[in-house]
Amino acid sequence: MMLGLFMSLLEVLGATLSRKCKPSKTVVELIGKACARNVPAELHFEDTAGNLTIGRVRLLEMTDCLVLTDRPMMPDDDSVIPDGSTVTVHFALNGSRYEFESLVEESGLIVRLNARQRVPGISLRQPLELTDSQRRLDLRVSVLGNDSISIWLVDPHPSLPNACPMDARVIEGRIVDISCGGASVLVPYNALRKCEPGHRFYLNFVLPDVEHEFCLLGIVRFSRLVESSESTRLGIQFRRWIGSVHQRDRQRISQFVVAHERRKLRRRR
Repeated sequence: MMLGLFMSLLEVLGATLSRKCKPSKTVVELIGKACARNVPAELHFEDTAGNLTIGRVRLLEMTDCLVLTDRPMMPDDDSVIPDGSTVTVHFALNGSRYEFESLVEESGLIVRLNARQRVPGISLRQPLELTDSQRRLDLRVSVLGNDSISIWLVDPHPSLPNACPMDARVIEGRIVDISCGGASVLVPYNALRKCEPGHRFYLNFVLPDVEHEFCLLGIVRFSRLVESSESTRLGIQFRRWIGSVHQRDRQRISQFVVAHERRKLRRRR
């Protein structure tokens, strides 16, 4: 299982370096329309400490592999979003709200609006998928029982995006509960005593009766000690990344969650 994870991450690194952009037709159409209308958008940037900063921009232009905006208006004039940062972009179009995750490619651009007008701006990597940001809260189910579900947490590479070192720390834990948006995980206290919010892990696990293992990116939302089991409990949110078809993974987890909940309801009758 772990060999499959490392191979997947190495393949992703190669894809990242080659910079191949193959967005869906829907992505091209919707973001293209938003850029044509200079639609306002919000850039949500979360640092490693879990602090969220929101910058306001206008979507200006979409090229073959990039989305160009004007320079973000930040709450603090001295705030900047570093190149290479992951951001979530929210915008509204024709009465619907959308979001996509991207990377800041370059923050010191001059964007040409027309033959005469130019503005300071930034470039974002063109996303491969776009989701409806008005989705309802995800159903979460407990999976603790006789047949525990193991999960492996792998530290990402300190400098290479979407990759991990071959000698990365690997922590084995078990899933407490899970939804399409994330999971609660128990790991041995002697393996991970403390984990700050914002820390990222690659996650590898298999769900019962679901084909193929999952290789996801997760960000820690909370961490607390469970003294009764000598464990640390982590609340982890699943995040989009280039190595995972996020919507497909959500659907597979959703199918498991619904089937699990139905089995519980049948047992109660």
